[in-house]
Amino acid sequence: MKTIVAATDYSKTSLNAVHYAAELALKTKSKLLLYHAFGVPVITSEAVVVAVPFEDMEAANNKRLNSITKNLKKKYSNTVEISYLTQMGFVADTFETMIEAKKADLLVMGIKAAGKVSEIVIGSTASDMAGRVKCPVLIVPEKASFTKLKKIVFANDNEKISNTANLKILLELASIFKSKLFLLNVRDPDKLISSEKKKASEIEKYFKGIEHSIDFVNNKYDDVVAGINEFVKDNNTDMVAMISRKHSLLNRIFTETNTKKMAFHTNVPLLSLHD
Repeated sequence: MKTIVAATDYSKTSLNAVHYAAELALKTKSKLLLYHAFGVPVITSEAVVVAVPFEDMEAANNKRLNSITKNLKKKYSNTVEISYLTQMGFVADTFETMIEAKKADLLVMGIKAAGKVSEIVIGSTASDMAGRVKCPVLIVPEKASFTKLKKIVFANDNEKISNTANLKILLELASIFKSKLFLLNVRDPDKLISSEKKKASEIEKYFKGIEHSIDFVNNKYDDVVAGINEFVKDNNTDMVAMISRKHSLLNRIFTETNTKKMAFHTNVPLLSLHD
């Protein structure tokens, strides 16, 4: 991992994600790029439409990002290479082009908790990015603080991993932090047919050399999210990873009836991997 991009809208939640990204950059010896995308606001009155000059908006954003960068450099005594970039445009489009241009290895974004302690509302930008940009996306809850990744859950749906290159960052993190990986199958083992059990074992081959175990969700609630939530809490894990693809577990969680609701423990970041 060479370049980590931390997106910020200057909110408390996004700044927490920035600090998480900075710690991750320090531990992985990666560069950190702070990024802000903005649209030029238009102020309207009864007879007048006034567009705020692009230069003024750009200057204001650069000033804020520069201030954040200086504080981070002071904290890390220049041990992390930090830069910043602000761009105008439609958020989704600017993110896609920026990620490609900067050859980013990871995009870090924040999410805000709401309602019950076990619920995380996925912001529209964060969930959209997890399905669009061509790099892994780490979604950091507002109450998460960086900790050594001793335990990582890789929740999967037993589907074939067509592009194993996208597991690279998960393997890299597990190697750097000497993490234990829980290869969590989101099915009740008693209901698995023999072919599905074979698939579960086949996934294990991608993680040779990494301490790991094959586990199953005890889905007594008949609810995938609740089952994963219970496993994460009971095993005191530090991160959850999933593959984002059409009809995947992650896709189902983002689009099912309880839209944008994640039931993971509020302090556990979610790593979205592409297939």
